[in-house]
Amino acid sequence: MTLSSRFLDTKSLNPTETTQKTMSFQSFTAKSRQQNSENRNNRENRNNRENRNNRDNRNNRNKRQAPPARPKPVYIPLLEREPHQVVGSAEWGLYQRQLAIVEGRTVQNQLSITPTIKQSQKNIVGIKNRNAKGFKESYTQIQKNKQANLIDQIVNYTNANKWMQLNDGENEKKWVNPAYEDKIFETGRIIDAKTGEPVYFPISNKEDDPMGLAMHYNVSSCGTSYTIYHNGFTAYGNAKERRYWKYLKKRKARLQEEFKQRNDLNAEKVREERLKKYGPEKTAELEMMDKRNKKNNEGVIQKDSNNNDTEEKGMNQPDNKNGGGVSIKVMEKNNVNDADGGVIMFSGPTPAEAVQKMLNTPQSNL
Repeated sequence: MTLSSRFLDTKSLNPTETTQKTMSFQSFTAKSRQQNSENRNNRENRNNRENRNNRDNRNNRNKRQAPPARPKPVYIPLLEREPHQVVGSAEWGLYQRQLAIVEGRTVQNQLSITPTIKQSQKNIVGIKNRNAKGFKESYTQIQKNKQANLIDQIVNYTNANKWMQLNDGENEKKWVNPAYEDKIFETGRIIDAKTGEPVYFPISNKEDDPMGLAMHYNVSSCGTSYTIYHNGFTAYGNAKERRYWKYLKKRKARLQEEFKQRNDLNAEKVREERLKKYGPEKTAELEMMDKRNKKNNEGVIQKDSNNNDTEEKGMNQPDNKNGGGVSIKVMEKNNVNDADGGVIMFSGPTPAEAVQKMLNTPQSNL
């Protein structure tokens, strides 16, 4: 395909025409910008004017629909008011209802629609904790189960102690027990939250119930709750404390038995040393003296500051000011008439007695 020169001439571009078109395009762009800004301002002004008019119309419409403001009531002293002027009284409620009817306001006579349960009113664990009408219940499901267990314990305790309830006459609902002849006990009541049925049980103070067969209330200090207890014997302390006291009792008995065995071994050792050193006769005398000293230590000794004389029987009394040990003083008479009537053979405790004295000190018992 070949193009003729005439065709090329007709299709050639005219530089003057191109320049004019370019200049006209530039002038059109600047003008269009100015026109657009003016149009935008006009549109905003028109929208603001329309919104202002709509707001004024809405306010005027609300003012027309709103009832006239009620006059502020005049203050009347409380003692000078009529029954319908006392806020909260039955007459005041009836007066307010009649006033609402006169003014044309709607008055609701009773609940015709069951209240809905909001999501915020539901229990976080999934339990609604609401009754059929949607109102909050006074007890949760856990509290109902605990109360049911308490009621079972009360019924079992009442049946186990052979209580009988009177169903007619002047003492209806009261209780009698074969352990108490011609004695009628009052009745207590607890309502089961699950079924709504009342459960009765005998109540009495501990003075009128020495056998501990009835029950009693223990009201809290604030008076908002109470606890039911039986009148029987209740051990002091909780279970943990009772276990600890039982352990202490066993430990004390075990330590006493060990201490007794140790003292018997020490006493046997001392006796053997005495037999070797003094013979059987002197050993018997020393054992009698030990028994007498032990008896005096165990008894209550009342010391009189004015009378310090003690009665001596046969042998000199040992010095027990320090306590625990045994002071021995053995005399052997000779044919020689000495001033003391004899010669001292031994004075002081034996080595085994000294060990026993050391073991019997308070520090050794720790």
